[in-house]
Amino acid sequence: MASGSTSYLAAPAFAAALMGREVLGTLSVFRHVLLIAELTADLGSGLIGLTRHDLEDPGGVRVLAVRPARTPQVHHWNYADRTRTLDPGDRVVVAATRNGLARLNTVPTADG
Repeated sequence: MASGSTSYLAAPAFAAALMGREVLGTLSVFRHVLLIAELTADLGSGLIGLTRHDLEDPGGVRVLAVRPARTPQVHHWNYADRTRTLDPGDRVVVAATRNGLARLNTVPTADG
């Protein structure tokens, strides 16, 4: 049985929430914390036009699901199409480290 400090588990989610990220929860994996977050490909976010391949980073970010803007009520879990680009309004659910989530939230836009 594993146990963890409440502050150790809560701190990443609290920090992420303060930065405007949509953190759904946290998972403790050995001595690391993974954040489960849902991000929207909004204009200016830098996510529009990226593929699953662009988003993922081994040890940093894993895409769990995609919710296309045209069918927002449907989660496409373990989305297999690594070449489809994100359109405005698409949402992605990711498991990420704090650094991985920070990278996704600071992706430069095509015009900036």
